[in-house]
Amino acid sequence: MKQEILFLWRFVKPYRFRMLNIWFLAIWNIAFNLALVWIAVPFVQILLNRSVSLSSAGLEGKLNGIVSGMITGMAEGERLLKVGTILVILYLGGQVTLLLRKMSVYRINYKVIETVRRELFDSVFQADCHCIGNFQAGEVSSLFVNDVNNLNAFLIDLLDRPFVLGMKLLFYLGLLIVISWQLVLVVSLSVPLVWMIVNRIGRMIRGKYLDLMKTVSEMEAGIVRDLRSFKIIAMFNQIGNRIDRFRGINQRYSNHLFRIKVIHLYNSACLDATRVMIMAGVLLVGSFVFLRSGEMTGDSILRFFALIPMLFYAVEGLSSMYTSLNQSLPSLKRIIVFIRSLQGKIVLAKRAELVEPQFERQIRITGLDVCIGEQNIIRNLNLLVRKGERIGIMGPNGSGKSTLLDVLCRFQHPDKGDILIDDKSIFDFELHGYRELIGLVPQDLIIEKGTIRDNVCYGRAGFSDQDVLQSLKLAGAWQFVSQKPGALECQIGPEGMGLSGGEKQRLVLARALLSDPPILLLDEFNSQIDKESERSILFSIGSLGRQKTIIMVSHNMEEISHLVDRVMFFRNGNLIQRVSG
Repeated sequence: MKQEILFLWRFVKPYRFRMLNIWFLAIWNIAFNLALVWIAVPFVQILLNRSVSLSSAGLEGKLNGIVSGMITGMAEGERLLKVGTILVILYLGGQVTLLLRKMSVYRINYKVIETVRRELFDSVFQADCHCIGNFQAGEVSSLFVNDVNNLNAFLIDLLDRPFVLGMKLLFYLGLLIVISWQLVLVVSLSVPLVWMIVNRIGRMIRGKYLDLMKTVSEMEAGIVRDLRSFKIIAMFNQIGNRIDRFRGINQRYSNHLFRIKVIHLYNSACLDATRVMIMAGVLLVGSFVFLRSGEMTGDSILRFFALIPMLFYAVEGLSSMYTSLNQSLPSLKRIIVFIRSLQGKIVLAKRAELVEPQFERQIRITGLDVCIGEQNIIRNLNLLVRKGERIGIMGPNGSGKSTLLDVLCRFQHPDKGDILIDDKSIFDFELHGYRELIGLVPQDLIIEKGTIRDNVCYGRAGFSDQDVLQSLKLAGAWQFVSQKPGALECQIGPEGMGLSGGEKQRLVLARALLSDPPILLLDEFNSQIDKESERSILFSIGSLGRQKTIIMVSHNMEEISHLVDRVMFFRNGNLIQRVSG
C-alpha cells in the first residue's frame, strides 16, 4: 500500500494547496450537519405540541442553552417559523459546502488521472522498441483505459474521504460522548465485529479484482490479435476455435464480476445487520436504564438516535473506502510494474551534454553487442560506412539485420560498444535532431487514414506542396498519385485501403525522403511487393546518386547487388563475409 500511495503522491502533490480548500469545506459541511441535528429536536417537539425542555448539565446543557435562547419568549408559531428557517439555512449551507467540496475533489481527481495516463503514454513512446514488443497491444490498451479508470475511486478516497470521514467520526463521537458516554460504550462493542467484516471483505475483493483485470487484458489482447489476423483465421478454419476461446474468456469475466457483486452484497448485509443490532442495543439500554433512572432526557435520546445513523454512515464510508482501495490496488500495481519495467529502457542521451547532430564523413560501429532477453543478437560488430556509400545487409531471420537498424535509429541501446558519426557517439546527439539525419523505410508499411499529403508529411510541419511533390517523384510515386482523384488531396482508407503493396511502398519511401535526410535505411523494403514494383522502386533509389548514404537490409540481394558497394552477410549476430558489389 505504501509504495502505491507514494507513486500517486507524485501526481497529487501539485494540488496539495487545493486539498486544504477541500478540507476547509469539509469542516464547514460537518458543522452545518451537526447543527442541523441539534436544532431539529426542538423543531420536532414544537410540531408535536410538546413543551420544549432543553435543560441539561455540562456541555450538552450549554448547547441547549444556545438553542433555548433563540426561541425563548416567542409564541409557538413564531418559534416554529424561526426554527424552521434556521433548519433550511443549515441544510442549504451543508449542501452548498458539499457541492463545492465534491467539485474540487473531482477536478483534482480527473487532472491526476490525465497526468497518469500521459506518463504511461510517454513511457511507451520513449522506451526501447523491443521492450514494448514484450507486451501485447490489448494488454497495453487495457492499462490505458481500464486500469487508469479504476484509479478514480482510489483517488477520491485518497483525496477526500480519509480526512472527511475521520473528522466526521471525531465530531459525531464527541457529541455522542457528551450526550451519554455509557451508550457510546455499548456502541463500541460492535467495533471489532465491523473491523473483522471489513478486513475479510477487503482481502476477498483484492484477489478477485486482480483476476478480473487480468481477464480484461486477455480479452482485449485477443480481440486486437484476432481482428488483425482475421483472414488467416478464416483461411485455416479457426473461426470456431476463436469464438469458443472468446466465449470462455467472456464467461470468466462475467463470473468474476458476479463474485465481486456477491461479496459487496454480503458486505452490505453484514453491516446492515450489525447496525440493526447496535440500534436495538442502544434502544434497550437507553430506554430501560438511563431514561428510567433519569440520567438522560427524552431530548438526549432523540439526539443520540439522530447521531447514531450519521456515525454509522461514517463507519460504512470507511468500510467502502477500504473496499474500493482493494479494488483499485491491483490496477495501480499493474501500472507501477509496467512503468518501472520501461524506466530502464528509455531511449535518451546517455550523457548530460547534448551535441548538435551532423554527418560529414563516416559512420563507425565499434564492438557492438546487443542482447534481447538472454539471446545475444549482435556480437562484437565492427563496421565502417563512409558518406555516400551504399551497403547491403543480408542474412537469415534473427541474425541481427533489423536489430542493427533499430540501434542506428536509437530505438534501443546496445549492451556494449558504440556507434560514432564523425567520431561523436550517436547517443550524445539530441534525439529529435539525430533522427532528422535518417530516413527509414521499415518492414511494416504504416499508412493511416487521411490524404496522400498527410501520409507523406506524417505530422511534420513546414513542407510545401512542392516539397511533397518532389519527394513523390524521387520515390517514383507521382505517376500513380497524379492519376488519383484530387492527387495530393486523395483520401486513403485505414491501413492504406485502396492502395496496392507497391503503391504503399512508394508512399513510405516518399515519406522517408521528404526531409532530404543524408542517411537512408531500408529494412526488407522489397519483401511484400511484386518484381515490377521492386524494379521501379530500385530505379528510384538508384537515381538518388551519391548524395545519400544507404543501408539496405534484405533476404535476397540478387535485385539490389548492382546498387550497393558491399554486401554484408550476417549469421547469429556475426559479420561472417564481405563481398564487393
